[in-house]
Amino acid sequence: MKRLRIALSLALALSAPAAARAVDLPTDEAVRVFALGPVCRALYERYRGAPDDRAFAVNSKGKCGFARGATTPDAVRARALEFCGGEAVECRIVATNLATERDGTAPLVVDRGFTIRGAATAAGVVIWNHGTLSENATRPPAGPPPLLRPLAAEGWDVYRVDRPGRGTSRLESLGMISQAVQRARAMGYKRIMLAGQSAGGWAALELAGKLDGIDAALATAPARHGKIGTDANLRARALREFDTLLGARPRGGARLVIALFENDEYDADAAERARIARGKALSLDVPLLLIDRPDIARGHGGGLGPAMAGRYGRCVRDYLARAAPPPGVATCGE
Repeated sequence: MKRLRIALSLALALSAPAAARAVDLPTDEAVRVFALGPVCRALYERYRGAPDDRAFAVNSKGKCGFARGATTPDAVRARALEFCGGEAVECRIVATNLATERDGTAPLVVDRGFTIRGAATAAGVVIWNHGTLSENATRPPAGPPPLLRPLAAEGWDVYRVDRPGRGTSRLESLGMISQAVQRARAMGYKRIMLAGQSAGGWAALELAGKLDGIDAALATAPARHGKIGTDANLRARALREFDTLLGARPRGGARLVIALFENDEYDADAAERARIARGKALSLDVPLLLIDRPDIARGHGGGLGPAMAGRYGRCVRDYLARAAPPPGVATCGE
């Protein structure tokens, strides 16, 4: 039955003309972001060519599925999950092109605290990504922090991406943010920066190493593993994955701004992560502005308050807005 479902999804895709549109990722970027194998790459290309509503699902074991043209967006998603193998193999929707998304700026969200100038006059766009929400969160995620206000005053438009709660997979989150980048490009923005807190900061760093044309990534208290506690194995794994995260980028790639904080319960070892960040910047010729355990802010939310904006806002603005900072490690004069 599963083979029949995949075969049916391929047959549906093969019948569609190659007329991709809206915000789903180009094939080469999707291959990198979602780690698609040859079969799923071919299926994704058919997905991109479908002329109507469509959805694409994957799981961590390399299975995938594609559906198009059902009566409602939810039905399209449900069929894609079914063709992938369903919840039994932990399939997730990672890319969609639906009528409800082809209008406006979705998945970009305008934050009322920031003025939008538009691509024709703005210096560029910053796409803000919040930390992980609880699965049953009823409040909207926190908007872009005061740290970005000096950059906005310099002429940068600031949008945010509102990802769902804790049940959202890493691949789904990366897919939403990647689609936001594609939407910003379609809107005409030439310079694109990714920024985020906690899991959003981790995703910003990850995608800055995978997507072409990202100018910079800013991450405050980047995290992926939850509270570290006293688990030595989790601490060691978290540090290894942070090392891998920063190492998985092209030499001389997008400039980075990373802020790390003392007493961050989601950070395995802030001093060790600062050492890793410095080493990767030097070995890969990546420009890095490192804010290393500042004395005016502590804890996992240290980068979100007005103290950080007052001390570091102009420094971050100047580093991100300048044409081409040299490779290596810079600081804000601490």
